[in-house]
Amino acid sequence: MCKTKFLLFSILLVSAILTTSGLFSGFGFPGPLPASAAEPSKLGPVQVPVILDGVRHEPQAYNRLKDNLIAQGIPLRYLLTPEARKQGHIYVFTSAGKEKEFLIKNGFQVVDLSTVGKPSKSSGGQVLPAVYTPVTIYAEHINLTGAHFWQNAGSGIADLRTKPCCNGGNWNDRISSLLAESGAYSYNWEHINYQGYLLTAMGYVDVPDLRIYGWNDLISSLWIYWFI
Repeated sequence: MCKTKFLLFSILLVSAILTTSGLFSGFGFPGPLPASAAEPSKLGPVQVPVILDGVRHEPQAYNRLKDNLIAQGIPLRYLLTPEARKQGHIYVFTSAGKEKEFLIKNGFQVVDLSTVGKPSKSSGGQVLPAVYTPVTIYAEHINLTGAHFWQNAGSGIADLRTKPCCNGGNWNDRISSLLAESGAYSYNWEHINYQGYLLTAMGYVDVPDLRIYGWNDLISSLWIYWFI
């Protein structure tokens, strides 16, 4: 009986060690979760109606849904078009495929985001001509006030921590308003290196207050495409 108990204890002890070290993952068992997986999302509550995958939700209802979707690890994609800004709502999609269907149906050009980080005029990867190109203006405060910078179409910033701003600081998690000029598609990610949740503004789109969309002080990387 004692030998049986000792053997059982030994098996449990070895299992705990392997699980903690992540070695079980090589045998098809889940190892320990990375620290980032436990971090809560920084996406804030919206203050405007949301069209989620084609279904309209009032702000409070969407905010409850958002928390559940985030808990499930669903990659939310926020989209602002001139029509959405005019009517006072925002589109949100739970997959790239659903967003693509919407864009095609409504006459928008679809960007191949695999070209992010490469000089391009569109998803085809053409090099921009040496003429004026549309820009997106980013500002530190609402209503395009405070410190600001312009980002030309066909370029981006993979890590806003590398862009200096304001008394020795940087632009990471510091943007509160933006304006995408006509022809500029502004892609903005929650994390560096074009990762995390995505906010797209398809020009001409003036976004004087990112707080109402839950995106205040949240952008960590960005890329601007040019369509004419």
